[in-house]
Amino acid sequence: MECDVSKFKSMRLFTLISLISIFLLSFSLLGSSLAFSVSNQIFSSPVNLSNDTGTAQFPDVVNVGNNVYVAWTQGSGGILFRASTNGGSSWSPPLSQGAMRISHEGGTTQYPLMSANGSYVYVTWSQTVGSSGLQLFEATSTNFGVSFAVRQVTSGVSSNGWITPVIASWGSNVYIVYSGDGKNSYVISSNNAGATWTTPFHYGVTFEPEAAVVGSNVYAVADGIQFAVSHNAGATWTKVLNEREEGDEPMIAASGNDVYIVAQCRCSTGPIWLLTSTNSGNSFIRTDINGKVTNNWQPMVGAYGSSAWVDWHNNPGGKAAQEWMTMTANSGATWTAPVSISGTGHWVGWPWEVSTTDGRDIYTMWPQQVTSSPNYWVDRASYSSNGGSTWSSPPGIDVSQNTNGQAAPENDIANGAISSYGSTAFAVWQFTSTSGTNQIYFASS
Repeated sequence: MECDVSKFKSMRLFTLISLISIFLLSFSLLGSSLAFSVSNQIFSSPVNLSNDTGTAQFPDVVNVGNNVYVAWTQGSGGILFRASTNGGSSWSPPLSQGAMRISHEGGTTQYPLMSANGSYVYVTWSQTVGSSGLQLFEATSTNFGVSFAVRQVTSGVSSNGWITPVIASWGSNVYIVYSGDGKNSYVISSNNAGATWTTPFHYGVTFEPEAAVVGSNVYAVADGIQFAVSHNAGATWTKVLNEREEGDEPMIAASGNDVYIVAQCRCSTGPIWLLTSTNSGNSFIRTDINGKVTNNWQPMVGAYGSSAWVDWHNNPGGKAAQEWMTMTANSGATWTAPVSISGTGHWVGWPWEVSTTDGRDIYTMWPQQVTSSPNYWVDRASYSSNGGSTWSSPPGIDVSQNTNGQAAPENDIANGAISSYGSTAFAVWQFTSTSGTNQIYFASS
């Protein structure tokens, strides 16, 4: 899906010394054609969106232009939501009041994710319902997040519950992929903004599902790179890929007729799996994009026009970890050599979204540990104002600006997110204080 994501403000001027430094640095990094910018973008002072008793977790952010939407969970306190019509300068409800609860009363809520386009805002999550366990819910706003219609979209008992929903939308067409019945993945569709939903289509015997959509072409993928496509807005589906033993935690992006699937490999050398389709998901080719970088994990992908960007980290769990970036400008025919956008000597976590709305301004974000005792994490970002030719200088932009505590530390569930609009970025993250309470913070570039 063409990412509806913001970017960072201002173009960069380089002195002759800067250009020489960039050349030497890019030459040394695996022969990469990517280089570094010298100046970093600056984020606004963070604001506390949750401002509650300290139980807020797992935020998500999406935007349509300067309309910005943030959702998070407070567990038994429900799914909470705020909206801004001016890029985060002010919020509804205002920060002097509590956030809007969009989930039904009762039960414990998990991991909200959103999709937005036009005046539509869609939110999905899992919530316990009596003895039936975790069920899926979806909330639709047709008025820029002012109000929501909330619906339970699954029923019946599943082993481990109906969990990990991911949502994608195109106008009033909206799709949810999710897991249940052990390790199985399903997709459901609505063509009336969530008012009614189709019978689930079982497309994978693994979990960790993801989805993307461009027009009436809808794509669903799960672990093992089990992939299905619909060319008629979810009316019928065709299973295309079933790699089974390869490709863990896949991510997917699409633009026009191009579809990109990235995944970490279940093998000792740790390459990044990349599968590319230029015919709307009907067939794929595999490309090696990690070059000489080894022990690679948890890639992310974004796409716009004929370009795509893949970000991942390697050597997780210590100071040998780095964030890497590669890109294509020709629908996956060729890829640049990977470049480290974090630099060395830091414990960095896995990256969050690769975000762009114009193919020129690109943004990605990740957590970085500053000290282990006390356990102190910050959020870093890297920005390109020229389609990925150059990036912010390592170790990256200081997004969270905290001097203690943990800003979205490395976690198996995303506890931070980024979206953008042109050169403006919108970042959210879960901040854990030294006393152990959690709040949701927001900053824009």
